Amino acid sequence: MATAGRGSQVGRNDPCPCGSGKKYKSCCLKKQQGQGPRQATAAPPFDHAAIMQQAVAFHERGQVDRARPLYEQVLQHRPREANALLGLGQIKGQIGDLEDGISLHRQAIAIRPKVALYHSSLADLLFHDNQPDEAMRSAKRAIALDASDSEAYRIMALIHERRNQIERGIAAARKAMRASPENLEATLGLARLLERTGERQEALEILQSTVDRATRPEQRYLALKQMAAVHDKLGDYEAAFDCLVRGGAEQKKTLVAKRIVRGVWSRRIHEYKEGLTAGLFEKWSGRKAVDDHPVPSFLVGFPRSGTTMTEQVMAAHPEVVTSDEQGIIAAVKDELAGLMPDEKDVPARLKRLDEDQIRRLRDRYWREAEEILGPEVRDGILVDKNPLHLIDIGLINVLFPEARVIVALRDPRDVCLSCFMQLFSLNTAMINFLTWENTARFYDEVMDLWLHLRDMLTIRFIEIRYEDSVVDLESQARRILDLLGLDWDERVLSFHEKAKQRYVSTPSFAAVTEKIYTRATNRWRNYEKHYEPVMKHLQRYVDAFGYQ
Repeated sequence: MATAGRGSQVGRNDPCPCGSGKKYKSCCLKKQQGQGPRQATAAPPFDHAAIMQQAVAFHERGQVDRARPLYEQVLQHRPREANALLGLGQIKGQIGDLEDGISLHRQAIAIRPKVALYHSSLADLLFHDNQPDEAMRSAKRAIALDASDSEAYRIMALIHERRNQIERGIAAARKAMRASPENLEATLGLARLLERTGERQEALEILQSTVDRATRPEQRYLALKQMAAVHDKLGDYEAAFDCLVRGGAEQKKTLVAKRIVRGVWSRRIHEYKEGLTAGLFEKWSGRKAVDDHPVPSFLVGFPRSGTTMTEQVMAAHPEVVTSDEQGIIAAVKDELAGLMPDEKDVPARLKRLDEDQIRRLRDRYWREAEEILGPEVRDGILVDKNPLHLIDIGLINVLFPEARVIVALRDPRDVCLSCFMQLFSLNTAMINFLTWENTARFYDEVMDLWLHLRDMLTIRFIEIRYEDSVVDLESQARRILDLLGLDWDERVLSFHEKAKQRYVSTPSFAAVTEKIYTRATNRWRNYEKHYEPVMKHLQRYVDAFGYQ
């Protein structure tokens, strides 16, 4: 964001103050210059209030591409304009740039600390940035300033829900709705909480009303996804699938979906498949430890394959520290790119690594782990859980050949159904779950890479099937603990009790606080008629992983 002012004139390349969306030089300046031959017309004075009014109007209509440059233009001339900082911060959050969005909100609050809206808007971004404690504090500050702040209550309800404080969540959601009956996001939150208490018919009525009243596609998407889950529990599977299809179509219309670059993961998978070789893994497999860092472990698998449940089982062991899907490996890949910016992809960089560079990358891994999880991460065995690190298994094998890996598997048909039904935050990976066909195709791409690499790897790994764990958790838990070199501890069998005390950021936050159950197996049979067009992507893995 530029903050250096340029006097009171609008620059030729700035957005035109009239709000047309064109540059000033090709809009009003051009018109002014055309009033007479060689007539020099001074630029109009900078009208801060008018431009802010235009920015807010565009923002309220959801036209953030037009609102953003106007906010930025205001801030070029008036860097301490708090409402412009807030508006730009909200747009940053909408397009997924949470770090900048949070920073802009904090700047606005430093200037005007007693505006409740600033604090509740910050709470929203903090919640989505997996900072629940900070989000709760910001929401409470908003309510202290304005007891009718509906958004603050809504964020509190979301945090209570993630902490499995259901009654508190319902109370907060009802306060949000009383403060603002038109707050559709609060309505959706209440419906979700009611569904969890078994009040499904009331939840369905609330959701249908939300779909009917919603003015934005993201609102309809959220309501339709939740309606699908309720219909599923009520046994109306055709209505559920119809809601899923309609919901995905609505999500495609959102600004976030339109901004996401497609095919990122497909290209990455192709690079790994083409560039990794058995010789590369063997080159580093026999080397002695190059540092005194602990040995990490990794929990990977396709999303919705039981990774969160498996993580919570391990987290119940007193000698295990788990990561809850933090971006530790992402930091290592950034470091690797910095070492070899001239190489086009990760496999090419891995082939050029030397001992000193590997030591540097391992150091970065543990610095990042300590920064995110605290110094206690070294006190036990770290289980770095992130499902799609399955794609990065080759990188992990080269850098940490002494590590241990748990690969979570589940019936491909149930996995794909669960991914299609799940409310994911959109990113370059989750964009694949907006249609049924793309969901199955993405599963095919990821698991094809796993089968391609599985026999090449030198790292120690085991595959854990979700269906085996829910039938006989103890035997699977013993396999995992044996792999990690840990003694048996009975507390892993009551993992759900400890999970109730933790903040779980993944979509499975509710399920992992229950005793283990088998109702999530073979769900695909309720939707069997819809599998015919996608089995070309799935049959190979049904066979390879032993499913019938």
